[in-house]
Amino acid sequence: MSSAELNHLHALGTFLLSAEIPHFYPDDPDYTALQASYTSNPAKPAVIIRPRSAEDVAEVVQFCSSNSSSTANGSMPCVIRAGGHDLAGRHTVADAVQIDLRLLDSVAISPDKKTARIGGGILLDALLTALEKEGLTTVVGGIGTVGYVGWATFGGYGDSVPGRGLGCDQIVAAKVVNAEGCIQEASGQMLKAIRGGGPGNWGVITELTIKIYPLQEIQAGMIIFDPSDLRGSISTYLTNYASLVRTEQVPTSLYLQPMVFNLLGMGTVFMVSFVWTGSTIGDDNCKKWQAKIAGLANCIQQTVATTTPLKKLMDTTAMLPLQVHGGTHTVTLGEYSAQAVAALVEVALSMPKDLGCGLSIHALQPCSPSSLKESKENEEEESVYNCRQPHMMLELVGFGTTEEAGLEGMNWAAEARAMLSGVDAALDWTYFSLAHPDHVDLNKMYTAEDYEVMKGLKKEVDPKGVFRYALPQVTSIASAR
Repeated sequence: MSSAELNHLHALGTFLLSAEIPHFYPDDPDYTALQASYTSNPAKPAVIIRPRSAEDVAEVVQFCSSNSSSTANGSMPCVIRAGGHDLAGRHTVADAVQIDLRLLDSVAISPDKKTARIGGGILLDALLTALEKEGLTTVVGGIGTVGYVGWATFGGYGDSVPGRGLGCDQIVAAKVVNAEGCIQEASGQMLKAIRGGGPGNWGVITELTIKIYPLQEIQAGMIIFDPSDLRGSISTYLTNYASLVRTEQVPTSLYLQPMVFNLLGMGTVFMVSFVWTGSTIGDDNCKKWQAKIAGLANCIQQTVATTTPLKKLMDTTAMLPLQVHGGTHTVTLGEYSAQAVAALVEVALSMPKDLGCGLSIHALQPCSPSSLKESKENEEEESVYNCRQPHMMLELVGFGTTEEAGLEGMNWAAEARAMLSGVDAALDWTYFSLAHPDHVDLNKMYTAEDYEVMKGLKKEVDPKGVFRYALPQVTSIASAR
């Protein structure tokens, strides 16, 4: 660190002590646990600050802003950690001031029980826990330790997307601390940019207002296909599924997530996560669709049973390693063409055997409220999230439980991306949360009009670059390689 940065850091420490805002340095006993995240990252922030309120955040940002400049030299850069599940580890930056929002985990439900105000650092499992106690739920992703704000503001795929829409379309309002350290309600272009444009460029999101729904039982579990013929299982299922959806529309109650993972005692397995949202009393559609999906290839086992969204989320989270090495890549497909299916089979067969490695396929179905939503009735519901056509978003999980396995997984994921991005069904669009940093092209992620607005907004609200580490980095254009 430069002498100017050291002076700023010392002044910051004095300020934090006087303001009684919790903070931790590398030599503090709790620092290592607070710095840890799902993806291993050795980078150590100069200090980890844990605000307890939006007012705490405002005070910290005011201080950093007053010690910042338009260039990196001599400034005090800050990086925001909402949940800490960024798969490229970009929530942690060496020698930066990290503002860790995880103590901002409140949930306040509106009197009509249609919306909830949630803290900017709340994790998915904590959110569902609070809501289910009140007989409510909301759209979330598949891993409980993921931060809601980061998940939702970049798009947000999950089990109830077919009936309720993407995570970004659940955002009703947002409270942010801007680059000057002032608390404000996001509106107009800023609110639109938050929906799909990420959590930190426009300010620190300390609170979101989101849509919530009555809690319903779900039928959830795995449909597992013959692992002794992995090639045949994957090829037959995907080919038959493509034929099925050409003649029948998948109902809004059903979410399917095909995946390939290594399971103890079974080896490499192709399976489909089956989730049916809503009561099945007097309605046999769930059983009919479960039978249809199981019949698409040689099914050997089904674990679908009645559960709750929270229980399903917790069960999935419990299957993950506590920490992994490596990273992810992603490709988006418009359909399961013959060429795409053949490539997916080869990718699965070449997958390393470490338990951290895998392939998972998320989807935006034609029936979803988020699909092909070109315009909204009012400005408050607009979004910069661009890929609204029905698609399959492939998560190439290049992780390993050791550094060596992580390197092998990353090499596999990179090769898989290269193969799959060349098939006829590949779309020229990338999902930011799962993309490797080398393959992020914001000019393709957003429309030209929206991206120009985002860059202009960034220049307007953060001229000093206080949030220069915010994602995505709209001030620069990353070239696809």
